[in-house]
Amino acid sequence: MGNSTTAFFIISSYNRMKVLKPNKYITCLAVGLLILVITPLWCDTSSAAHVTGKEALEQYRIARSLERRGHYFDAVTEYKRFLFFLPEHRRVPHVLYRITNCSYHLHDWKNVLKYAELFQNSSQKEPLLSRVKLLEAKALINTGRPRKAISILNTLQRKWKGRDEKLEKEISALIGRSFLVEGDIEKARHVAEQKDQLSGVKYKDPRVAGISAALIPGLGHVYDGRPRDAWTAFFYTSILAAISWEAAKNDNPWLAGVSGTAAATFYAGNIFSAVNMACKHNRVEESRRLNNYFSRYSKDIFVDIGSLSFYTETQQREQHGVKTRKRRSPFSWFFLAGIRAFRKMVSPIDNKQCPSYPSCSSYGLMALKKHGAFWGTMLTIDRLIHEPSESRLSTYVIIDGRKKIYDPLEANDFLLR
Repeated sequence: MGNSTTAFFIISSYNRMKVLKPNKYITCLAVGLLILVITPLWCDTSSAAHVTGKEALEQYRIARSLERRGHYFDAVTEYKRFLFFLPEHRRVPHVLYRITNCSYHLHDWKNVLKYAELFQNSSQKEPLLSRVKLLEAKALINTGRPRKAISILNTLQRKWKGRDEKLEKEISALIGRSFLVEGDIEKARHVAEQKDQLSGVKYKDPRVAGISAALIPGLGHVYDGRPRDAWTAFFYTSILAAISWEAAKNDNPWLAGVSGTAAATFYAGNIFSAVNMACKHNRVEESRRLNNYFSRYSKDIFVDIGSLSFYTETQQREQHGVKTRKRRSPFSWFFLAGIRAFRKMVSPIDNKQCPSYPSCSSYGLMALKKHGAFWGTMLTIDRLIHEPSESRLSTYVIIDGRKKIYDPLEANDFLLR
């Protein structure tokens, strides 16, 4: 741009002199003076790119120094300046990798994925490509997208099998942690490939929990280590049974039948809840033990195992546009109508007071739609019983400025999958 402007200025000056028809020698002298004055400026414009290149390389060295000292935000700023001044330099792929690495240390998952894609579009050289793909997989795990991370990690595992033992162990550990985030403990256990990893887990026997709950409502929850849930199960079952007994004594068959049905349903739900909570205890303990094992080889994963909803086959099908429809019995329609009526009349008043997310009515509606009348009712009763203990076992979410216990259906219906 500077060279063309200079040439245009010289030509236009010469043409003006020709119009004025000055002496030949004066014209030559004027043109010579113009050339002497403008040549240094022309040289400066041609050397500006060279000076800028030197400054950019100096910025690269400064950025590397900042990155080594842990000043990742400042390092990213310097790397971006380098890309701005030298977008075609041979070090651009390396700079993109360094930005991806710094963004990962800053927990900036969005930029990790962005610059990982830019790197893959600009270069396919190893081993930088594998490092970038590894950072991309870690970012996907941290953002709760383990399915995509597993596909990337499987490709890397095949590529580096038998070539780098340390990297191979890290990739295997990341695959295991992806399965844990997804909620598939069986596959995570298979990835660990060591039976002694779960030797110290204190299991709860679901059969003992179920038999105890059948003998005395709430006793199974005491065995599961949930005394608050035990009190809830015992209280409601006893109250409903007492109402049924009094109604039968007073010759009120209609009230006795309704309360008796409710008592029997709650009694069955108490047994199901005791068994389900024993299995949930075992799953949580196994997840923690496996997570600690995988952390030895992949320490820089910041997602909280268990804080994300468990993926299910139904959810995966719906994400791909395939919806499953289950025939519902007349009882299902009856219970669904009851819950919908509750949601329209009571939930607008009391929904903000529900300590859990989703609310119990929403939870019951999802359970009935997914598992039918009987198991949907059992899951709903299980939710009502185990809700008091979830405050110390589950993570929290902020909904409309309120702190709620995060207890989705996918975290409790694993026995029915």
